[in-house]
Amino acid sequence: MKKYFIRALDKLFGKDSDHEIPRKELIKFSLGVYGQNNNCNLTGWIQYFCLTILGFNPILFSTLFAIVRVWDAVNDPIVGTIVDRHIFKNGEKLRPYISKLALPIGVLSVFMFIDYALPVNIHMGIILITYVFYDLLYSFQDVAQWGMTTLISTKPKERERAAQLGRIGALAGGWLPGLIATGLDLGKSTGFGEKNVMLVAAIVFGFGGMAISVLAKSARERVPVFKVTGHPLASFGLLIKNKIVMLVVLSSLLGSFTLVLNQVMFFQYMLPETDIFGIKIPGRTLAIVLGIAFGLPGTLLKPFTIWVSRRLGGMKNILIVASVFNISARVIAFTIGYDGWRLIVTGLCLMLANIPANMTDIATTALWGDSLDYIEWKTGKRNEGTVFSMQNAASKISGAIGTFFTGLTLTILQYDASLDKKGLPQPPTFHKWAWAVFILAPAFGGILHLAPLLFLRYNNKMKTTLETELQCLRTQKLHGVLDLEYNFELYDSDELSPQDLFKW
Repeated sequence: MKKYFIRALDKLFGKDSDHEIPRKELIKFSLGVYGQNNNCNLTGWIQYFCLTILGFNPILFSTLFAIVRVWDAVNDPIVGTIVDRHIFKNGEKLRPYISKLALPIGVLSVFMFIDYALPVNIHMGIILITYVFYDLLYSFQDVAQWGMTTLISTKPKERERAAQLGRIGALAGGWLPGLIATGLDLGKSTGFGEKNVMLVAAIVFGFGGMAISVLAKSARERVPVFKVTGHPLASFGLLIKNKIVMLVVLSSLLGSFTLVLNQVMFFQYMLPETDIFGIKIPGRTLAIVLGIAFGLPGTLLKPFTIWVSRRLGGMKNILIVASVFNISARVIAFTIGYDGWRLIVTGLCLMLANIPANMTDIATTALWGDSLDYIEWKTGKRNEGTVFSMQNAASKISGAIGTFFTGLTLTILQYDASLDKKGLPQPPTFHKWAWAVFILAPAFGGILHLAPLLFLRYNNKMKTTLETELQCLRTQKLHGVLDLEYNFELYDSDELSPQDLFKW
């Protein structure tokens, strides 16, 4: 049995003798990412908890929460600058943040899901202030964790393996927190209470998840560590020169400018109870069941991301294909509808779109790594902290925009949380427009998301040329031909230039 198990691991992770990164190290790193994403997926329920369970005013809380998230996003580049300008005494740049900050983050995440039984404004303030401190610490740990995918190996193919396994761990980290919706249905029907369900989930996934995340510190830093010196804004200067990062960030931000109706809320109110094979399933539970069923193919095919990227001509093309599939599937689904058997057909359309969509996080992380090689090749410097802080910042600003649009959407639809507590349906406006907003609004966001990616001219051929030249630069530096920061007057390439990579 052990022999077959080892063979299975060899096929999944590769043999240690064939790779720079040992299999055990990759597994622990992936498990650490799994734990962190237990926590991350829990905190994705904050807005639902505050609006639906605590009954805060939708537009007021959503606006304040959006402001807080924008502020946290502004902090991220500052966090990245701090990381880039500091090297620990042991010579490491990122790894210590992973283990030292995990437990404080876990404790703060629990505090956000406690019903303090205080006046609404005070209660709202406590949750928002706790979130600010939580997110500040989370930023340091998250920058370090994903930054490790660029330092874990000097070889791009090895980095892609680390990014792929890390993202698979992140995906798995969302599975168990996804059962919170079912827990809420059970808590409501059994009398245990939705507030108590959320508190238990916060302890298990919030604190417990961060305890598991410590395993990610097993990743080693194998790439030469750079400490960005000079003016504090030097890291930002490198960032502006990094066209890969700038275009991907712009794509992420534009895609969030659309109306948003939470999936759980749509099923809760539009399909409150559905009879499937004689079994009556509550709406929130149905959302999870269908999400798992139709998301499974994309999940199973996620490990083939690297294989697919090579056939499409690069990770960038995965992002483009995913956007096109998403737009097309949602337009088709809207024309089909969601009544009866149509819900299954609609789900199948979204299932197909979900296959490339499940690969986009791996593709994006791989592109971040490529962008660091590009900026090192172009300037002789690396700024992992600032680059991966932009990953956080883009996600938070997009989330903040989405948070605002969620509140705006609920206000436009005349959503009223008090009606649910009274056992009354939502207003006619909600029922009239919920389907169109739920299914078509993300398609509009997808069009905006796609536009900047079409300007990014970066493919596998360019990546291979860049990798070869960068190795030459590092070798010359090692032998003293180049200074610590590459002197490009001594190195002239006729094959490729930064201008060839990106043309606006």
